[in-house]
Amino acid sequence: MSEDSKIDAKAAKDAEEKAKAEADAKAAKDAEAKVKADAEAMAAKEAEAQAVKDAAKVQRAETWRRLAARIAAEAPHNRVELIGDLQSREGLKLRTTSEGRTYAKMAGIEAGARGGEMQAVINWGNAARRALNAAG
Repeated sequence: MSEDSKIDAKAAKDAEEKAKAEADAKAAKDAEAKVKADAEAMAAKEAEAQAVKDAAKVQRAETWRRLAARIAAEAPHNRVELIGDLQSREGLKLRTTSEGRTYAKMAGIEAGARGGEMQAVINWGNAARRALNAAG
């Protein structure tokens, strides 16, 4: 093999190694960019999920506030109408235990009373106000 052939073979080998090194570096850079993009996408999903949770908390708090105010305003005057309307429009569920306690459950809050359905509804309004105060 001539001297020129050896030089050409070495140059070709060096060029091949350089191309391989560049390809490896590009692959590593691409992999790093993908990991970064995946992390950013995950962070965006988590932020969106948190925003949905926050919006749900705000909506739940508004529901509690509205219902508690309505119960406080209407309880002394429209007992039967209030209970019927809360059951049909707001999903109020009433149950009575064998011990004579009545429980009112609505919008994720349950409250009980020994004094009947209306007292359980009034106690529900008080529990909703306490939950609002605790939530800040």
